[in-house]
Amino acid sequence: MTVGFVTVDGCTRPAAVQLLLKLAVLLGATMLAVAAPRENAAATDLYLFPIGVAVGISALIARALVERMTGAPDDGRLAAGAVAIAVLLFPAMGGLTARGRNGLTRLLLIVALCFAYFASYAPLTVALFAGYLALSFSISDLSRTTRELSWGAAALILLSPLIPALAPTAAAWIFHTRLSSLPAPYPSLSVAADIFTHDKLRLITGHGLATVSHGVQDRILPAQTPRALAFTVWYELGIVGAMLAAAGAWLAFRSLVRAPARLAPYMAAAFSAVVALAFLNVDFAEMSTLTLIAIAVISTDVAARSQYRTSRPSAARLANL
Repeated sequence: MTVGFVTVDGCTRPAAVQLLLKLAVLLGATMLAVAAPRENAAATDLYLFPIGVAVGISALIARALVERMTGAPDDGRLAAGAVAIAVLLFPAMGGLTARGRNGLTRLLLIVALCFAYFASYAPLTVALFAGYLALSFSISDLSRTTRELSWGAAALILLSPLIPALAPTAAAWIFHTRLSSLPAPYPSLSVAADIFTHDKLRLITGHGLATVSHGVQDRILPAQTPRALAFTVWYELGIVGAMLAAAGAWLAFRSLVRAPARLAPYMAAAFSAVVALAFLNVDFAEMSTLTLIAIAVISTDVAARSQYRTSRPSAARLANL
């Protein structure tokens, strides 16, 4: 497969600048939102976020049921809602737990699992499973879990190019056919394998920011090009970007031991769910996904400020991921 790398790099400079400006504005607004409120949060402030998440999940379940009964095709809203639930669920559960509402926390998780069943959206199921495992292990042994998750996430990010590199050989051994002839998501792995092996030097230098989305839009890259964050970081920023992402994930998990004791397991679950989404075909180039993560950070800060006899985590530590 021949890919016009020069054209991709040259056509996205304005788009890259716009993306950087949007990211800077979003990060600055998140930091201001975390730093501005009073030191102690009222219970009414804390409950608004979980209530909103619960109402959103209920509305999505109703929509999924209507689509199943009427046979109407999904217009992509359920998938977008599923990504929102994967990002916001565990921070909302942490907010309820911070006020001792453990029964409501379990109820919120059950409602989210019901939506995952009705939506049948694989990234949501995987993210919820990863988050639930991290939550269970963190409750029993937070220090060990955060240490293992930090090294595991960093290793996955740094070694992620091995997945498409080995996928064609694995497909030949297991399925006795080519990756491109298999159903989704295997064609995306085939495209990633072709792209990475086409010019191995680009794994070091990268192709430039925003080249994946605009390369697909301009038909320079195949339509099946993966949108997973783990792929786009390596493709656009090379090994330097991958090392920065791995360091950010490592720091995010390791800093959880200094978070309020009630919230730390739910923060570990939230980070794990986001990391799981980063390896699935979820487009993080869309500002909506990044905005959801910013909302999760702000809501977690409100929950942390509701714990009056604990130290408030800094905005920088909450925004590591």
